[in-house]
Amino acid sequence: MKKRFIIGALVLLLVCVVTYTGVFWGLYSTSRQDINRETAAIFEAVYEAYPDIPEEELIRILQDAGDNSAGAAFLEKYGYSGDIIYSNTMRRQIRRYALWSGAAAVFLTGLSVLGLYLYERRRQRQVKELIRYTQDIARGNYDLRISGNTEDALSQLSNALYKLTVLLKESAENSRKESEGLSRSLADISHQIKTPLTSIQIMLDNIEDNPEMDPETRQEFLRLISSQTDRISSLVVTLLQLARFDSGAVVMNPQETDVRQMISDVFEELSMLAEVKGVALSQKTEPGVSWLLDRKWQHQALANIVKNAIEHSPAGTCVTVETERSSLFLKIRISDQGEGISREDQRHIFERFYKAKNSSADSIGIGLNFAKTVIEKEGGSISVESVPGEGTAFTVRYYRKPNSRPRA
Repeated sequence: MKKRFIIGALVLLLVCVVTYTGVFWGLYSTSRQDINRETAAIFEAVYEAYPDIPEEELIRILQDAGDNSAGAAFLEKYGYSGDIIYSNTMRRQIRRYALWSGAAAVFLTGLSVLGLYLYERRRQRQVKELIRYTQDIARGNYDLRISGNTEDALSQLSNALYKLTVLLKESAENSRKESEGLSRSLADISHQIKTPLTSIQIMLDNIEDNPEMDPETRQEFLRLISSQTDRISSLVVTLLQLARFDSGAVVMNPQETDVRQMISDVFEELSMLAEVKGVALSQKTEPGVSWLLDRKWQHQALANIVKNAIEHSPAGTCVTVETERSSLFLKIRISDQGEGISREDQRHIFERFYKAKNSSADSIGIGLNFAKTVIEKEGGSISVESVPGEGTAFTVRYYRKPNSRPRA
C-alpha cells in the first residue's frame, strides 16, 4: 500500500504542478498583453499631444503611475485618470496571482492526496477482509457475509468469492451427508456380512469338533454353508455394481432389445426360486416388441424386482409381468398377490439397505435400490403401488430416446 500510495501522490503532485504552471502562465500572459496594450495607448496619446516631453521622462512616469502619486497627478494633469494598471501594478498582480494559484494548487494537491489515502485505505481493508475470508474457507468456515455491491474490481471479486463460498458450503454439506451415508452403509454392510460369516464359522466349528457327526447333519451344515456363501457373494457383487454406478464408471450401451425375450430370460433365471416358493410366473407381453435398452443391466434390474415379488408372495399365487408401449415410453408392470407394503414403507422402499417391516431375515435391502439405480441410469423411472393384504405392483417406464423409432 505504501509504495502505491507514494506513487499516486507523486502523480497527483505532478498533475497539480503542471496545472498550476499552466494557469499561472495563462494569467501572466493575458495580464501582460493587456497592460502593454494600455501602456502603449497612453504613451502614444501623451506623446502626440505633448511632443516636448522627453520620452525617458514619459516612460518613467508611466512605470511609476501605479505606485507614485506624483506620476498619477502628472497623468491627471494631461487628462488621464481612473483605474489604470502599469508595470509595478502588474508585478504586484502577478505576485498575487502566484500566491493564490500556489495556495489553490497546494490545497487541491492535499485534498487529492487525502482522497487517495482514504481510497487506498478502504481498498486495503477490503483486501484484508478477502484474505481473512479465504483463510476461513480453508478452515472450513463457510459463514461468509460480504457487504456492499459496487462496480469496482474488489466488489466484483467479493461477489464472486461469495458465490464460490455458497457452492463450497453446499458441496461440504453434500459431502458430509454422503460421508454419514457411507458410514451407515459400511455399518450395514459389516452387519450383513458378519451374520452369515458367524453362522458359517459356527457350522464349520461343529463339523471340525465332531468328526463322528452323522452324514445327514453334516450334509445339512454344508448346504447351509453354501447358502450363506452364496448370500455373501451376491451381496458383494451387488455392492460392487452399485459402487460402479455411484462413481459414474458404468456407461449404458443401449441396443434394440426384444422385450418379451428379456422377460422370458428373467423368468428362466428365477424359475427355481419360484418353484420352491410355489409361485407361478406369467407374462402378458406383445410378441416382437423391441426397445432401445442396455439389455444386460436392465435384465438385472427387472430380475431384482421380480425376485422381490416372488419372495413376498405366498404359495399358490402368481407374479405377473405386463407390458404396454406408446409412442413416448415402454411400461413394464410387475405385480404380485402378496402381503403388500405399508404406506410408511412405500416412502423408503427404494432406499439403500432399507428393510420393510415384512422383510425376511435374509433380506439385505439393496435389491430394489439397485434396480432403481440401473433403471434411472437408462433414463427411466420406477414407482410402487401397494395395498396391504392385497398385493404390490411396481411400474417401470423406459422413455423413448431421441432419433429412435418403435419397432413391432
